[in-house]
Amino acid sequence: MNMGLNNQRNLTFSQRIGIEPLPTQLKLEEISDDHRRLIDLYVSNEIKENTDYFNCFKPEWDVVAREIHVWILKQKIGDIDHYAYQFREKVSKFIYEAKYNKLFEFVEFICAQDNCSNELKANLANSFEKTYSAYRLVDSCYVVAISTKEQAVAYLEAIEIATKQDATGPRAHLINAGKYAADQSWNDSVRESIQSVLKNR
Repeated sequence: MNMGLNNQRNLTFSQRIGIEPLPTQLKLEEISDDHRRLIDLYVSNEIKENTDYFNCFKPEWDVVAREIHVWILKQKIGDIDHYAYQFREKVSKFIYEAKYNKLFEFVEFICAQDNCSNELKANLANSFEKTYSAYRLVDSCYVVAISTKEQAVAYLEAIEIATKQDATGPRAHLINAGKYAADQSWNDSVRESIQSVLKNR
């Protein structure tokens, strides 16, 4: 396996010297334990940064916690735990138990929140690459399917080129194609891919 410098930095000492096997690209519908742990770490850090001395949320993040409680944890607003530590435990439990699609919906949901930090959003985006996921977070808001590392590079380069050329139509179709692939709506993904080419003519 030919690994770039960035990927080599994600390897452990044992992997670099050949004692342990190199990590492999995960398949669609898979999420590794490492990825779950990273998501939990980054979200926990964000909650800690937005907790006051009394273990309560700062006002901006209280809004985020309420949204997560209702939309992600699927609980009544009257049942919310206003203490940050207890809330974090509930979110952590969700992260480790949720199916991959629900967890990725949570990542998209978090990234759509204005009161969540750019650092959290960047860390969540990097977590997909660090853990060799078959998915990537694009524009800090959409989880898209990428089945191989090479496809990830090509896909992200195509989006970057469309952005530099101000080709908003093709760019939107490329992102939609990735979103449909993540949902395994293959016909829609192919249609959007074709549209991205046609719009670029």
